[in-house]
Amino acid sequence: MEDINLDHVRETSSDINLAVKITDAYKAYNSTAVVLNGFNMNVKKGTIYGLLGPSGCGKTTLLSCIIGRGRLDSGHIQLSVRKKKEIGYMPQVIAKTTI
Repeated sequence: MEDINLDHVRETSSDINLAVKITDAYKAYNSTAVVLNGFNMNVKKGTIYGLLGPSGCGKTTLLSCIIGRGRLDSGHIQLSVRKKKEIGYMPQVIAKTTI
């Protein structure tokens, strides 16, 4: 996994204890498949956080955007880390590879 520098992230004094701050996240795959619409979330540093919800509600899309594998159509994601490799996560299903 390549390093992606996240130095553009600027914390305000009220965000200093946040590991993740998501503001007005919007993502659609076409005009009828909106998966995130005005989504907001704050996760404090040191918190173990679980995303739960039904299939198709945007959990995987959101996680992909947080780790840098996807992009929001609009909105902001602020992270307290400086490099992508500092992010730890556990997906529900781990992809299988064929040897």
